[in-house]
Amino acid sequence: MNRSENVKILRIAVFSLIFAVVILVTAEQSEARKFEIGADFSIGSPQGEFGDTVDRNGYGFAVEGLYKPGILPFYIGLQLGYLQYGSTARKVQFSPEIPEVDVRVQTTNNIFTSHLLVRFIREFGIIMPYCEGLLGVNYFFTHSSVENEQFGNYPVFTTNNQDDSALSYGIGAGTMLKLYTFPPYSFKKRNSEEPEKDRVQILLNLNIQYLKGGKADYLREGSIIRNGQDVTYDVKTSTTDLLSYQMGIVFSF
Repeated sequence: MNRSENVKILRIAVFSLIFAVVILVTAEQSEARKFEIGADFSIGSPQGEFGDTVDRNGYGFAVEGLYKPGILPFYIGLQLGYLQYGSTARKVQFSPEIPEVDVRVQTTNNIFTSHLLVRFIREFGIIMPYCEGLLGVNYFFTHSSVENEQFGNYPVFTTNNQDDSALSYGIGAGTMLKLYTFPPYSFKKRNSEEPEKDRVQILLNLNIQYLKGGKADYLREGSIIRNGQDVTYDVKTSTTDLLSYQMGIVFSF
């Protein structure tokens, strides 16, 4: 990553930090609080140089927790995700001395994502559109394991073949649809004038994010080349942009 990219990302990080501090300070002036916890199914589509190298989507999940300070329409939180963009499996002899025993070798190409999240939400009846900004780190790792097929492919031996990380930032947009509202157990006295504030809502979440990723070293399917007992790793290096689609359930309380 060159100097201009580092300066750009640093400016974004400083702005996000200042923005988060201002909101948190404002939150201390109000007693109104709100939280959201969600889980989503995710599809990650590599873009740019990353898409030229990896010609398939990644599939996985994301979880998030957000806090709404005061009466402001902003949420601040953390989103964690996992994507698998490659997988191969093969059967080999356990060892030359034990040729009658076969084992399964599984190799997966993965991304673990972690982002600070600022989300702006507007509410129009049952529809809640939103936009968001994200800043974080993506961790790329290729993992190989010898598995026991008699116990649900439980890994017996494991190793990381390659790993690296890269800064990531971007924007997103989506909408949440109210599916169901019910009263929760509450430690505070119910406000009869605003009963909706004391209720838990179940929401359907539809989201799309575009994430700019810094340069990283990673493997893809076919990057591990075996020649007898020798192994060669065809390590790829590129920027790691991602277009992510998510659908899941959010609990708002």
